[in-house]
Amino acid sequence: MLNETIRNEATLEPVSLTDAFDPFYNDCRHTESLPSWLQLQQDIRTQLNRLLAHAQTLAESDLQQLNRSIDAYNACVPNMHMRKPQLTLTDLDDALESWQ
Repeated sequence: MLNETIRNEATLEPVSLTDAFDPFYNDCRHTESLPSWLQLQQDIRTQLNRLLAHAQTLAESDLQQLNRSIDAYNACVPNMHMRKPQLTLTDLDDALESWQ
């Protein structure tokens, strides 16, 4: 069974697995608010759910607003591999899964 802690090689002090394997955990666990990129991620998910619920009356301006939010997310996300592409009307259904 995997031990719940590992040892920091430099200090030989135990380091929790969460600290070792999730570099954002240390920064986020003591703050009362989320980093801007996580807040944007939640906002985009909410906007996307709202757009999908009203897909019959979807306007191009709604999609543009969502894409502006995605641009803001991509600008502040800490890793380039976490960036997301802009959305089109044809890929809204598939996009929800990538934002979960």
